[in-house]
Amino acid sequence: MSKSAKYTNEPGQSGPSGAAKPVQFHAELVRGGLQNRVVGSGGTGAGPRWLLVYVSSGTLELSGPAERREIPGPALLWQPVDPAVRISFFAGSVGAHLLIGELGLSAAVGSKPEAAEMRLMADRPHVLPLDGQGAVNTNITQAFNVILAEIAAAQPGMETIIEAQLRFLLVLIWRHVSMTSDRIARGAAQTVLLRRFRQLVEAHFRQRWKVADYARDLGTTADRLHAICRNTLGSSPLQLIHDRTIYEAQSLLDRSNMTIDQIADSLGFNSAAQFNKFFSTNAGMPPGRYRKLLRDSAADAKPQGMAGFTDWP
Repeated sequence: MSKSAKYTNEPGQSGPSGAAKPVQFHAELVRGGLQNRVVGSGGTGAGPRWLLVYVSSGTLELSGPAERREIPGPALLWQPVDPAVRISFFAGSVGAHLLIGELGLSAAVGSKPEAAEMRLMADRPHVLPLDGQGAVNTNITQAFNVILAEIAAAQPGMETIIEAQLRFLLVLIWRHVSMTSDRIARGAAQTVLLRRFRQLVEAHFRQRWKVADYARDLGTTADRLHAICRNTLGSSPLQLIHDRTIYEAQSLLDRSNMTIDQIADSLGFNSAAQFNKFFSTNAGMPPGRYRKLLRDSAADAKPQGMAGFTDWP
């Protein structure tokens, strides 16, 4: 992309058979101007239209009634044409944009298995960030160069070549949208599982359930539960269970007159000795000392080590 130019397959342009063809593509090259440059949305006649905008360096501005958004380059923007939405290249920005008519989009989408998803995707705006993706940026630049050259030359078979390049660019966006949707779906499913896990912990931590017991009741594996807890909360399921148990033990030591033997029994430990060892490992001191420190301290100066189990969903 070495200069500024506009390319359109003009209305009434004839193909090999001499029949007039409707305009389906209008392309422009943007090369570091001194002023902001608005992306035009005319040039393909009536009917639905879509814009594919590539900013290789600089910034795009997307502004409409509801929001104003800046998109730093490199990035690829897909935008159904909306008269209320204006797209601009900031001064000094470099890139290109392609205006696409309805027949052009339909031909580019084609009839492959992913075509239905791509067509649905096309009805919404999408941004594909490309920072750090040098090879992809090179391929996108080459695709736009081919499109611009084909429209300028207006040779037979022009549409076929443009549609192939457009299909490549659409597939890049479709992959990004699909992966993002998958991550969101996985995140939602993991949140539900963590919420159910917490409910089960509340119900069964006094019974000293093992991680495998919780995983079985959740319909998953201990390994998957471990991975989700680690990735989402930064703690293992076992540590979360221990946090809840310690929190309850600290509360009982603080607010009840139960003996340590009684607290150990209420929390499902086989003996006070087992409870003492568990509490010392997780709270940093034996339960008897913890209670003594509580009683010797002011109400607002409790010992350190209160578990943070409330931080997870």
